[in-house]
Amino acid sequence: MTQDRRDAAAANAGESLTRLASALLDMPHVRLLPDAGPSQPILGIDVDPLMTAAKAMPDGLLEVQDPRQDERGAQPSRPIRYCAIAPLKDRGGRTLGALCLFDERPRVLTPAQRDQ
Repeated sequence: MTQDRRDAAAANAGESLTRLASALLDMPHVRLLPDAGPSQPILGIDVDPLMTAAKAMPDGLLEVQDPRQDERGAQPSRPIRYCAIAPLKDRGGRTLGALCLFDERPRVLTPAQRDQ
């Protein structure tokens, strides 16, 4: 398989993953973030400090109830009221990237959603 075909397959898998997460969690904005150095803001939110914080969480999930009030300096370009970041790891524990969830309404993930 050529590199272009591998890249296309990875992009299709990423799109499938974001659609699945959006449907399962009823989340309007879902993005995949590669773990490849500094990233561009997502919806105006600097996700790099949030990703660092998520990696340090015992369960690997960081929830920010209101990014506009977060001390890490998020400045959402939309009225984002909720953000969650979950690092994606391989079987060896190496971080590959993160699943980033955003919503315009306040929310808290249920225990069942956290486990998904």
